Amino acid sequence: MNHAAEAASELRTHHRLRELDGLRGWAALVVVIFHFTWEMFGAQLPVLRSHLPGPLNDGHLAVSVFFVLSGIALSIAFVRRRQLGSIAALALRRYPRLTIPILVTSLLTWAMMSSGLLYSDPAAQVLGRADWLGRFYWHPPSLTAALSFATFHVYADYNTSPNYGVFLWTMRYEMAGSMLVFGLLALSMALGRIWHHIRFPLLLIIAAACLLTAPLLACFVAGLLLSELLASGVLARAFAGGRGNLVGLFALALGISGSVVYRGHPGLPGLIAATAIVLVPLCSPAARALLNRRFSQWLGHISFPLYLTHSLVLCGPMSAAVVLLEKWEIGMVSIAAMIVPMAVTISLLVAWLFTPIEDFAVAASRRFSDGVLRSHLARHTLAMLERKLGSVSA
Repeated sequence: MNHAAEAASELRTHHRLRELDGLRGWAALVVVIFHFTWEMFGAQLPVLRSHLPGPLNDGHLAVSVFFVLSGIALSIAFVRRRQLGSIAALALRRYPRLTIPILVTSLLTWAMMSSGLLYSDPAAQVLGRADWLGRFYWHPPSLTAALSFATFHVYADYNTSPNYGVFLWTMRYEMAGSMLVFGLLALSMALGRIWHHIRFPLLLIIAAACLLTAPLLACFVAGLLLSELLASGVLARAFAGGRGNLVGLFALALGISGSVVYRGHPGLPGLIAATAIVLVPLCSPAARALLNRRFSQWLGHISFPLYLTHSLVLCGPMSAAVVLLEKWEIGMVSIAAMIVPMAVTISLLVAWLFTPIEDFAVAASRRFSDGVLRSHLARHTLAMLERKLGSVSA
């Protein structure tokens, strides 16, 4: 196996931070709860728009947590081993890893639109959400448009193209943030020893620049910063012994406070709150134990399918149920009490059924990157780049 392929193999075998998988799963569940409570019924039942539950119903904070976690996941293997092949493998697999599941959900959306199985528009009239639910899937179904959305427009011009994934606005940030992380990792290799002296202030400066231009991208930089802290052993030394749980409690309090007081702010308050939430399991053994439990790990496994597919549950059967129950003249409180738990349960079931697609996307993206990196051209190019980067850093 060549050097690049070995680096790609390392990505599969390095110790995973399984507690962060669990945290990703709970964040995905928070997004689902947010959409089925705050957004779906909030106009009719303002009590569902309370800030007091903090991160438990804060979909905006959950998305920022996703991005911080992505920054860690995309960088931790390279930060631990510092091989250019690790960056190449991750960069090659990123597009197919995201696009395959998005393509399947876009085709499912097109099929439901074509079959008349989406009821978001009539439900919007009942719920008083013409400004949200009523804006979903307003265009006529087109297979060509669904394919182009999933393969290109979801990353490039989400707001102007026909939409086949109403909550996939995050994908343009996911792709841009991924490229930002890969670029910074390449820069770290080019700088060599200099990087170790300037990395923390430099990453803080870059995060500040992102806050001024595209605030959500700062979350990816925060994730890379946390990876550097993990790999350097700073976190392990700082929070050894009983200090970890105390620091974890403080970080959790900071995240909750940010959610309650600054909810919906994508700038510095949102960045601090999201980073604090991610820091909790990195510091606290008690939090790690909870997030490593079976249910949390199961949520982590279905997290991306859950995020992708719950819009179909919302716009399909749950919107139809709202319209039907309203005709029966059932009060809105009763409708919400029936719909919300049923919607969350069905969303979890659909996500679980979708996991074979998720697993296929992971395996296919790995096979693609491994195949490319084993080619003669890739080996030659990476070897040349490593020599150039080594000469620059020297």
